[in-house]
Amino acid sequence: MIEPLGSASGTGHAQQADPELLRQKTYLDELFEMAPDAIVLTTLRNPRIVRINREFTLMFGYAAEEAVGQNLRNLIMPDELEPILPEDAELLAGQRIEREVVRRRKDGTRFHAHVTGKRIRPNDEGDAAYLIFRDITARKQADALFAGEKRLLEVIAAGGPLESTLDALCRLVEDVDGSCFASILLLDRGKRFRCGAAPSLPRSYVDALDGWPVGVGIAPCAAAAHLQEQVISVDLASDERWCDAYRALASANGIHACWSTPIGSSDGSVLGTFALYPRESANPTSEQISRIEQLTHVASIAIEREQSIDALQRSEKRYARAMDAAGDGHIEWVVATDELYASPRLLEMYGFPVDTTFRNWADFLARVPVHLRAQSKRLQAPPVVQCVFGCRPL
Repeated sequence: MIEPLGSASGTGHAQQADPELLRQKTYLDELFEMAPDAIVLTTLRNPRIVRINREFTLMFGYAAEEAVGQNLRNLIMPDELEPILPEDAELLAGQRIEREVVRRRKDGTRFHAHVTGKRIRPNDEGDAAYLIFRDITARKQADALFAGEKRLLEVIAAGGPLESTLDALCRLVEDVDGSCFASILLLDRGKRFRCGAAPSLPRSYVDALDGWPVGVGIAPCAAAAHLQEQVISVDLASDERWCDAYRALASANGIHACWSTPIGSSDGSVLGTFALYPRESANPTSEQISRIEQLTHVASIAIEREQSIDALQRSEKRYARAMDAAGDGHIEWVVATDELYASPRLLEMYGFPVDTTFRNWADFLARVPVHLRAQSKRLQAPPVVQCVFGCRPL
């Protein structure tokens, strides 16, 4: 019979007769049960669970009567992983094992765990080992979120398309937190919603929301944008704050809850909403609230950058049209990439054919006629992304 915990030499009868040994055993049993990590004692050659502690039941979902006598692999190994624990050989060799693994709870959910194991002395039933599990899911999620957020910010800085950036943001939160779907709705100039990204929500649900107005008494996202505050709806079916049309839409698409957060701009206006849809009716955890705040900020950066570029391009087009109407020429220089565009009127003024193109700013200066070169070289680029110069014939 394997002792649940360490024992001194001597027969079982002698141990029972020694008050000091009994006191130590009671103390160690209490430590085993009160340990903050999940602990399991299992045989190795004929793998069967001998004992588990209270934290093992909380972490994996199995009561002692369900676990004792069972094969540990069958209880906690995800089906898609190898059925043999890789640490078995190391434990049998007397080595201490320590690694990060993925394990399965009784309800089928997966989680990340740090496992430590050590073989204890063999006895009549063969080798046995203690395995200690610590749930590190929150840390792994935080690491994945940080790495994903960094990648998104790099894409935004490089000028990646808004649509694909918002889609990647939604997929990031869905990968980190498998219990929720994500969506981003954008507000147009008429304060109506347009889909920004919703990679995993039913298309019928997303399409139906297109064009919905902002306001209370409509839907969680509409209220969040109107009130400029987070709106949590734990059970959409019974939440009477929302109109019948929205509740029917959510029910028809199997959507049970919605946590919506407004995406604010630097000037205090609302750009849209970032929403998580848990698979089951639930309140967000503190970790999920923090995650929403982080990714809402990233969404704000991406949307504002896109709007700034759009505004700049509109301004440049208006400026170009104004100069064309006045008979002026203009040249656009993208400083970051050294790309150059010269308007037809400017080409005419400088004596170039209308189909002339320039590789970069230096190429333009080198090909400018001699009598105009000094004037052209006085054009200096300020430290911005794009410059537009206007030229008027003298």
